Amino acid sequence: MKIFKRKMFCEPLRENECNRELIQAFRIYREDEYRGMEGKVIGLEAFLKYCAWEQDEKGLIKVYLVKTYFTNEIVAYFALRAGLISVDCDDRDYQREKVAKRAGTKLVPDTIPGIEISHFAVNDCYREKYSKAGLLIKGLGKYIYPEFIYPIISDIKSKLGVNILYLYAAGDKTLINYYREVFGFLELNYDSKLVPVTSYYDDYCEFMYRSI
Repeated sequence: MKIFKRKMFCEPLRENECNRELIQAFRIYREDEYRGMEGKVIGLEAFLKYCAWEQDEKGLIKVYLVKTYFTNEIVAYFALRAGLISVDCDDRDYQREKVAKRAGTKLVPDTIPGIEISHFAVNDCYREKYSKAGLLIKGLGKYIYPEFIYPIISDIKSKLGVNILYLYAAGDKTLINYYREVFGFLELNYDSKLVPVTSYYDDYCEFMYRSI
């Protein structure tokens, strides 16, 4: 990866209007089966092409592109958003929770403020192109996370109270192992008091977290 160092930069998606067109060339080959499914937006590739710009504009998410300086190609993208995790305890006040529920409030013992890495994917077109040139592109995610993602998270932490970083990994054991072994994310176990608030979009994915 040394030859690529300092040849990439991180740019917010909507900072450059040209990115509307550039993202259409982004590909994730393992998601080919979803391509062309009418009326459905499934997978990281489709999200970037059809949802990311609008959701970023509405302030629901912040999307970043990792690009090359000289060719302006998209290497990868990631998205961050604010979040929180509920914390369970052994001495819950169920009566108080019932009263709150009748009043339209979801009452929980405690919460931990955090940041969610809601999307993170490498452009297979970029990886394939330079592999063909004799440069086998491996470890891009391992490079992008500390070089571009974590500095943003660190900056947020210096200005805002956040304590946990989390994500929802697609139900693929290889990916789950990757996040655990490379980035130090943990899975929930039976003794954990953390209770993630999971959307329909992230259903069937594995919640993983680490402290920051």
